Amino acid sequence: MDDAQANPHSSTGDPMVGWFNPLQLARTGLLVAVSELLGIRADRRVTEALTGDSLFFSHSNLWMDYSTQEELWIDFASDVGDGFTSAYAVASALAQPTLAVEEPGGHTICTQRGAALVLGGDQVYPVANRDAYRRRFVFPYKKASEADPKFESHLFAIPGNHDWYDGLISFSRLFCRARDIGKWQTLQKRSYFALKLPHRWWLLAVDTHISDDIDRHQLEYFEKVAEKMEPEDRVVLCSAEPHWVLEAFQKGVSDPDRIDNLSFLESRLRRRRNIQIYTRLAGSFHHYRRHAKGQTHNFTAGGGGAFLHPTNGPSAEKVKSGPPPAQDLHLKKEYPPSCISQHLAYGNLLFPFYNPWLGTLTAVLYAALAYPLTRLSPTLWAQSACQAAWEAFAALVFLPDGIGGILLLILACVGFSQFDSFHKGWGKLAGGIHCSLQLGLILLAFWQIQHLLAGKGWNIAPTLSLILALSLSRLLSYLLRHQKGSDHPLIQLALLALPLALLLGITLKYGFRLPILTFLKPSDASSSLWTQALVLVAMAGVGYSASAFLVGFYLLVSFNVMGRHANEAFSALRIENYKNFLRLHINKAGNLTVYPVGIDNVSDPTFRLIENPILINPNTAHHGELLDETERPV
Repeated sequence: MDDAQANPHSSTGDPMVGWFNPLQLARTGLLVAVSELLGIRADRRVTEALTGDSLFFSHSNLWMDYSTQEELWIDFASDVGDGFTSAYAVASALAQPTLAVEEPGGHTICTQRGAALVLGGDQVYPVANRDAYRRRFVFPYKKASEADPKFESHLFAIPGNHDWYDGLISFSRLFCRARDIGKWQTLQKRSYFALKLPHRWWLLAVDTHISDDIDRHQLEYFEKVAEKMEPEDRVVLCSAEPHWVLEAFQKGVSDPDRIDNLSFLESRLRRRRNIQIYTRLAGSFHHYRRHAKGQTHNFTAGGGGAFLHPTNGPSAEKVKSGPPPAQDLHLKKEYPPSCISQHLAYGNLLFPFYNPWLGTLTAVLYAALAYPLTRLSPTLWAQSACQAAWEAFAALVFLPDGIGGILLLILACVGFSQFDSFHKGWGKLAGGIHCSLQLGLILLAFWQIQHLLAGKGWNIAPTLSLILALSLSRLLSYLLRHQKGSDHPLIQLALLALPLALLLGITLKYGFRLPILTFLKPSDASSSLWTQALVLVAMAGVGYSASAFLVGFYLLVSFNVMGRHANEAFSALRIENYKNFLRLHINKAGNLTVYPVGIDNVSDPTFRLIENPILINPNTAHHGELLDETERPV
């Protein structure tokens, strides 16, 4: 099948995944549920170990051997298979024979394409299948590598949770069958592997499954590899998730299996040969972070193409890593800076424009809840807004379709809040508040529509106040985005609340009404089927626009003020910029240098170093220093 057939958008590639598309949510949720239920009982790693080929590569060795080379370049990218533009920007950088990158000081450094590309999980979104891999991963990487006739490089991959959602079937077919992906050649036969690098360096890549588990056969494989190592050999350890960050985010209540399994593997390696783990690489979070202390460096580099994750929100200033006693590591660098993440989060005020399909779901829900309201007495809506809303709510509770709609709304709001997996307690409270706001909007919108039909006019002061207040908040956020301390929750709360309170107070005191020409008499408004249909259509319109805006406002406040819903707030925005990958270099002296490469704008990519190269010299007491000018490659 050619590219045009494989990809219906072959001229421009696929867009970023629409995570708030109701159909997409339903499909993904179903596959995730099936994977969670059956994943442990259908572990493909165990099946392949028992019934598959006994080889781990397309040759008889336990590992891929690069150790005979004097020096070596290795590339690492993760979370790659989303929108074409971002995936292609990273793939094209990885495919170039040499890549000139600008360092923070303004000098240019020339790096070389890796002899091997290591992918750290989640090679496709939203879920794994043959077509998704072809469109979102193979197509951009094939297109990026086809220009160089002398292209020669290997490709290795470990699966992330999105690769596991089909039971690892598509992943195994693509990466474990010695196929070419563009001009990258795959060699592995399992979902985990070991690379023997020059000067006693090793790269070990672990598959922790969707249940954060290392199976017995995989553990035995790495023990066999460890038996062939020399004492104090140096290891770069790759996993799909940065367990050191997850532990910090969950404040000590994270899944102990995730930590215990990786720690157990590390402790076994150390006990066998006193092996030193100098560097850990992971993706899963779609940004760049480096935690370090002394000789240990942990890199989170999940910016291979998926939507941007923020670097503010839950604190990751200090993390623990390694087997007991765990080592304290401190945050040294993050990309993009937290002030930029804080600023980008205000894009959720445009939530309906980024996620138009979610409005269809909220439109149906609003119309369904409005239907029982049409049967209430017209005199109820002649009262003040607050009194009418309260009495309407009390009446809804005693109507079968009314209470059913309320329960559905509660389920939707509280269920959505539970997606913030790091703060379940917050979710119930936030879900209740969100539900109350949505229900209040339904009742007040219905009251306003009844007033319109009665010819009493529309008070537009609150609407104008809201628009002006949010615009002022956005402007203040932009002006403060580089000021130290501007991401403090109290400052963010003030940015949202104070302008809103001020402008609402002024416009409500000196507000005005917009006269509306009436075409129905008040007595007709409650009895006409035509009017009833008109009301339901109007409520659906409110649900499509205002309700979706309220979802975005909820995400903005949850994230910028409370530090919650980081994943949901940024998956809604689908930001394709601020990509990153790592380029590792082992020189002739046996030193490892890590070059973190950032791409600010994928539509017009320029490549720069996120921070100065990190030098790891295991032969001296100086580890993890930034290279000075005389040590950098020219």
